[in-house]
Amino acid sequence: MSSDATPSVTSMRDARQARARRAQAATSGPPLTTFIASWQLALEAAAKSPKAVRGYTDSVRWLCRFLVEHDMPADVEGVDAPHIRAYLLHEEQRTSAVSAAHHFRNIRVFFGWLASEGECENPNPMDRVGTPKVTERAKACAGPASVSRAESRPGCRSARRPADSGHPAAAHRVRPISARHAHPDRK
Repeated sequence: MSSDATPSVTSMRDARQARARRAQAATSGPPLTTFIASWQLALEAAAKSPKAVRGYTDSVRWLCRFLVEHDMPADVEGVDAPHIRAYLLHEEQRTSAVSAAHHFRNIRVFFGWLASEGECENPNPMDRVGTPKVTERAKACAGPASVSRAESRPGCRSARRPADSGHPAAAHRVRPISARHAHPDRK
């Protein structure tokens, strides 16, 4: 054997890693980030509000950033359901289940758009990702003391009182401050 020959594989692990690298190079598609600008145009053409467009595109950008930071595939053909589940779990732990559910919906729309445009050959990974469970939590109600404090602030426009508070104004919506404090001669 000559010394010019390529080095031999020294272990099964090295052989598997080399095979995985060759397979990934052969099947990987373009990065997800290359499609964001085109998707943004499609969203704008569908008359989505600027705030909605930004929310959609931010969700995909954050997914891409997460995938790259965690050494996961960030290309069209490489992203799979476990990668998206990992991102959604990370978002739920970092922020809330509501936020994760919001990102889920946005990413589902993105992958649906990729499929409809014929940009991916693999099945849509979002078809195998379940919707994050969002549990409802009771919100703290404003008691009579906090309502009266809110009404006394100049910037407070209106307030509501619980119907069972016993307060005379509880049965109807409190008028805006500007109407309550209008000059008595102006009607």
